[in-house]
Amino acid sequence: AEAKGRGYDTKVMRKVIALRKREKDDIAEEEAILELYKEALGMV
Repeated sequence: AEAKGRGYDTKVMRKVIALRKREKDDIAEEEAILELYKEALGMV
């Protein structure tokens, strides 16, 4: 409630908190795959 009151997007805040719990290597691998897929679809 405090974050929302300060103007933060609560949906994004939940994602950030979830990312903090994960291993950096797992996050990097997922982001690399996501980037590859976006390139394949012409989104970048």
